Amino acid sequence: MPAALAELRAKLLHAREIATAVEEVIGFLDANVGKTVTVPADSVPDGAREPMFRVPGEPARVVLVTLEDESDAEIVRAVAADLMRASELLQAEEERRALGAALREKDALLQQTTDALFRDAAEIVRVLGELERRDTAIKDELQRALKFQRATIDHLPAHPGFVFDAVYLAADLISADFYDIAVLGSDHIRIFVADATGHGIAAGLATMFIKAEYESLKFVRDTPSALVESMNDMLTSRYERLDLRCTGICIDVHPERGKMVFTSAAHPGPLLVRENGPEQLSGGNTFLGLRAGVPFTPVEVPIAPGDLVIAYTDGLLDAAAPSGATFGRSSIEALATKARQDPSSFGSLVVSGLAEFVGEGRKLSDDVTAVAVALLRSD
Repeated sequence: MPAALAELRAKLLHAREIATAVEEVIGFLDANVGKTVTVPADSVPDGAREPMFRVPGEPARVVLVTLEDESDAEIVRAVAADLMRASELLQAEEERRALGAALREKDALLQQTTDALFRDAAEIVRVLGELERRDTAIKDELQRALKFQRATIDHLPAHPGFVFDAVYLAADLISADFYDIAVLGSDHIRIFVADATGHGIAAGLATMFIKAEYESLKFVRDTPSALVESMNDMLTSRYERLDLRCTGICIDVHPERGKMVFTSAAHPGPLLVRENGPEQLSGGNTFLGLRAGVPFTPVEVPIAPGDLVIAYTDGLLDAAAPSGATFGRSSIEALATKARQDPSSFGSLVVSGLAEFVGEGRKLSDDVTAVAVALLRSD
């Protein structure tokens, strides 16, 4: 079953149409879990007990699954969640194509403006007016793209042993950062933070490709180093012509084992806040997507209930005040130490701290992402 599930997730990641993805999921359930039937949502009787999920893109249809083994209900829920993520990625690809078309239209209009310089003034005024209208439409598209990007990234899971919080601030209309927190087991939390090189639209689109590769690996690689190495090989082989590179850090937290294991790829190391104060751990290694076959070193650190683990991008370190001073590690450590008493306040503390340091209303020079994971005490 694990191999079949991994194969399904790979197919979903590379599906080109949602209908194909739905067919793959139904075929998997029929072969491995139980009999499926797709019915109109309004025909499902009240109190129906079979596992069910709505068909992405067709909310009026529902897939019912008759289980041969009740323990397989969790598999149905996981597969339904995978299908929803595949649907989100396909929507993101449609947004990317629409944005590319809009940008090509803008380039064509700019060329028209150049040509119009050799024609009469009335034609120049007409073309410039059309260009202004197109620019407004492109900005609207970018705003929608940012909202969609946030919808696919801004997600914090629930776990009785942890408190999670995060802050995600874009310096431009689209962020080049992303983060993910995944519950892989009762004693296994995985944190991933990445920062694509560059800024603006190209870097924002690169982030979606990086996220897609991570989603295909996060449940099938046992350790942070194995996951980071696989991502590096994928980025170098699949996106060589795009020169797609990023920094990243993967952190596995195992509270019952009393340890945290992380692997960095040219990314700031995590900040660990214990009862006796903060400890900035070292990052290291090289960029993801730079060269295939590179080993990435894992680091193991002891942890205990009450500890706070923070991962962040260098946009937080390098946020600049009007004087030119940068936010720096000391400011991050001060905020983290304060947040240890109330981990759910971490994001708001970072936002208010940056606003005070950088200046209310001033634009950030780089995207800022920071994730906090607090290990709850048992008492």
